Amino acid sequence: MKLMLDWKAGVKARVKPILEGKEKEGNGGYGHRSIFHELRDCNLPAEEKTVERLCDEGQILTGAGTETTAATLSQITFFLLEDRGILETLRSELR
Repeated sequence: MKLMLDWKAGVKARVKPILEGKEKEGNGGYGHRSIFHELRDCNLPAEEKTVERLCDEGQILTGAGTETTAATLSQITFFLLEDRGILETLRSELR
């Protein structure tokens, strides 16, 4: 549970300064605008741009990216272990 709460706090620590316009120089030190900059600056109603709402969105985006990557890596691993020929071809190409 601690990991989940820490993750949630991390998202909030990144989103809140952006919404308040207090991010560090270079857009929070990342050197580019994020989706949160765009949402802050667009014409959505204020209730759609609360810290809580955008933190929820950040968690959804992060979770979706993590889940799809994990599923893809699991499937790749399965097929490489299932067909040793493919695994050897991959190893050879990587060398």
